[in-house]
Amino acid sequence: GRLVVLSGEAGAGKTALSEAFASRLDEDLTVLRSACEDLSIPDPLGPLYDLAREAQWEPPRAIEDRELHRLPLFSEALEVFEAKGPCLLVIEDLHWADDATLDFVRFLGRRIANTHILLLITARTDRSEGQ
Repeated sequence: GRLVVLSGEAGAGKTALSEAFASRLDEDLTVLRSACEDLSIPDPLGPLYDLAREAQWEPPRAIEDRELHRLPLFSEALEVFEAKGPCLLVIEDLHWADDATLDFVRFLGRRIANTHILLLITARTDRSEGQ
């Protein structure tokens, strides 16, 4: 397991590079894509829902519920993604992530070392708004 971060200014080609990389991978490797959105109030864990949908996994819909503990959810997600075999997880536009998504990325980053998961993140290094 590894974590790769592609960072640069808006329009620098981060998404194009990540798509070119994913297209050259072995067909037996699972590729799951997600993205953070530029919303005034971002949905908690939006990228996790994207990844879950692509993995055909139904996470608890009560993620927004304050009573739901995130660590068991994150652990279950890691198990689901790991069960896919060698896997590329893509999270685009991390600069727009909500706090819960950042926690999810931290969780994955600390635990994927002994898996067959490559976590690929893209993020802007500038403060420019969408182009």
